[in-house]
Amino acid sequence: MSNCGLMGIFDVSDLSNLTELDLMNNELTEIKGLDKLTKLEYISANGNKLKTLPDLSALTNLEDLYVSGNELETLPNMQGLTSLKHFLADENYLKTLPDMKGLTNLEYFNLNENLLTKEELVAKLPKQYATNTQWIEETVNQQKKGIEVEFTTDVTEIKYGE
Repeated sequence: MSNCGLMGIFDVSDLSNLTELDLMNNELTEIKGLDKLTKLEYISANGNKLKTLPDLSALTNLEDLYVSGNELETLPNMQGLTSLKHFLADENYLKTLPDMKGLTNLEYFNLNENLLTKEELVAKLPKQYATNTQWIEETVNQQKKGIEVEFTTDVTEIKYGE
């Protein structure tokens, strides 16, 4: 159901036998009932307008979770996602992370272009990533930078990055 022009709230709670869910590149603001789909192995919801996700801790079979390019400010409890291997949540507005230390099967993930600090990454990520100082520094360097702009009636120039 990717690229279908779906908008607003999408309820999947009646699809209990679903193993793959592809809702990429729509205009969804919420996906209801994900916590009921315990057979899910794959979720792609990249490129929507999601601000939150429901608690995903019951999705113990989930291996792939893709939520890049949304408007997420927080992530739900992810402690039960013991099978999770791939997790992309770049290009959101994440300021905090849930405790992700128990996600020991994680092989690849991307948290770039969010609002995360070094302290947040070190405190919440699995040990193999939290202790990799080069990876942490690269991730911190690829976070969104806040831009403060003050407008007056006589603005003649706006500079960014100085």
